[in-house]
Amino acid sequence: MQSSLQRSGSFLRPQRLLVGRVNAALPTARAPRSRQQQSPIERSLTSSTLCHAATMEAPPKPPPTVLPREGPKYEYEGLDIGSDIDVQYGSDTQGIPKNRRSGVILHPTSLPGPYGTGEIGQEAYRFVDWLASAGMQIWQVLPLGPPETQFWSPYSGTDALCGHPLMIPLDELVSEGLMDSSELPAKSSSAQAADFNTVNEFREPLLVKVADRLLSDSKHANLRKQMDAFRSENAWV
Repeated sequence: MQSSLQRSGSFLRPQRLLVGRVNAALPTARAPRSRQQQSPIERSLTSSTLCHAATMEAPPKPPPTVLPREGPKYEYEGLDIGSDIDVQYGSDTQGIPKNRRSGVILHPTSLPGPYGTGEIGQEAYRFVDWLASAGMQIWQVLPLGPPETQFWSPYSGTDALCGHPLMIPLDELVSEGLMDSSELPAKSSSAQAADFNTVNEFREPLLVKVADRLLSDSKHANLRKQMDAFRSENAWV
């Protein structure tokens, strides 16, 4: 059935409308017009087309030249393998033999310790003496900063300017008067493995007490002076 619009003649069929639009869109064959004969829109389209074609054919621009920043001039001298490092860099290598040497790699916490882990105390001195008696010259200690407390790896340091708190020798704190012997924990009987979490649980509150005494107790004024002198000579502290 035809709709009322179709019966009244006021409706253009879609097929006829589409054909009319296509015919209107087809270009008419004619000679190209001069620029003066073109409309403003035609001139704009022609110019943009020519500019795009010229851009596509043009060679790429060279990268911009980056000039160095103005600043102080420094001169550096390269070091040959085995040459001495200047003392100002904090490592005095003068007089150290350049020939091949032997040694061991061992973190101090792996040494036997009286309170659960190795310390930089008497056991460390005995270990150095043993190395010397064996003809070894190097002890590579690995990083000595405070590690993260999940796996306690020496390579997971959390501060480059602090030392490992578990390596502070407790017996030496007693000898310095910063701790009483009654505050020392029970000595560990295990020499095969270190339980860092357990050791840290009793060491941390002890070290907090020691720090408070060192910083506030008048009888430790001489130790504070030594600490201040050390800090003034070592800017990294």
